[in-house]
Amino acid sequence: MIFLKALAGFCNILPGWIWALMFAGAVGTAAVNEHRVSTVKQSLTVERLARANETAQRQAFAIQAEQANRTIEQERVIHAAQIVQAVTSEMQKTAAVRAGFAADNDRLRQQLASFASGSGQSPGDPDTLARAIERASRLGELLASCRAEGRSDAAELEDSASQIRGLQAAYGSLH
Repeated sequence: MIFLKALAGFCNILPGWIWALMFAGAVGTAAVNEHRVSTVKQSLTVERLARANETAQRQAFAIQAEQANRTIEQERVIHAAQIVQAVTSEMQKTAAVRAGFAADNDRLRQQLASFASGSGQSPGDPDTLARAIERASRLGELLASCRAEGRSDAAELEDSASQIRGLQAAYGSLH
């Protein structure tokens, strides 16, 4: 620009105050453009920081959700193992009771068969018969108790299955 001013001054084409106005306009335009560029850079930096924060929050939420899913899965596995163990234990108890019932039933059938055959053999003395009746009564009560426990365990198992389905639904809704 100085070169143009010198050239114009040499040729006396434009007066000096016009050159001063042109210079002031050029400086003003450069300042406005510099301000615009710095404003855009600043807003871009703010936007990048906001996106970085948002990404960090999403990652933190994803990590928390994954940890919650792992915890739910571990609790489900533990609860299922406890249920299987309880059911197995009850089945073993029931099998033992059934075996005892079968043995008693066979013995009573043999005694009744021998009594009914008229071979003269009695099922035993009255005390043995009274003990057999008492034992059969207790075994009947035990069978009723086992049935009630089995129903209770089945209800607990159904409640646990409902809870597991609810947790699975909650887990599914997180994805």
